[in-house]
Amino acid sequence: PTIAPSAAGWDSLALAQALDWAGTRRTRAVVVLWRGRIVAERYWDGWTPTTDSIIASAGKSVVATLVGQLARDGRLALDAPVTTQLGAGWSRSPATEGAITVRHLLAMSSGLDDSLARVAAPGVRFYYNNPAYYQLFDVLARASGQEIGTLARTRLFAPIGITSARWLPNIDTGERGFVLSLSARDMARFGLLVLAHGRWNGTPVVDSAWVAEMTRPQAPDNPAYGHLWWLNGSAA
Repeated sequence: PTIAPSAAGWDSLALAQALDWAGTRRTRAVVVLWRGRIVAERYWDGWTPTTDSIIASAGKSVVATLVGQLARDGRLALDAPVTTQLGAGWSRSPATEGAITVRHLLAMSSGLDDSLARVAAPGVRFYYNNPAYYQLFDVLARASGQEIGTLARTRLFAPIGITSARWLPNIDTGERGFVLSLSARDMARFGLLVLAHGRWNGTPVVDSAWVAEMTRPQAPDNPAYGHLWWLNGSAA
């Protein structure tokens, strides 16, 4: 649903100026929401409400949401070793990898470097590690018995009306993993779900306790990071 800026108490001229400015910053799509309604929407360079685009590391927050759903169902234990799902030898330090849990991967505190070799004890320091994060796609597949596209569609996207989602192989880095492509409207839907503590039209989709947990500080030395969420309200 939409609502006129004036009906929402917004300054229509200032809003239009903000959108004009966005267009000068190589922006392709903007959707502004107020209480679940579209108060402004604009597209550039041929984009439309159905155009989807890779959302890069924002897709990590979607993965964290799916991890929480499986944990709630008892199909995945966050504090169990990653080897429980992936078996031995998933890292380059098999002698010590048993100490790395799923929660460590979520908090970017696995203690591994980009080659998946141990450089620190798990849970001691924050390091933004994409190769370690990509292991979660296999963790989700083993725990659910479904590939990421099916899992995300049935457990998260379909219940909240997301239709544009595409999981694309992450071919740029050669790592086994995926990046997510969404339209601006569908990304806004995911944002609304989280703002509503996991409920959609009053129906629980994600456990509210998990929404709270993944959006509060988790890394031992970085209060600005949760479970695959950057927390802009916390000091870095």
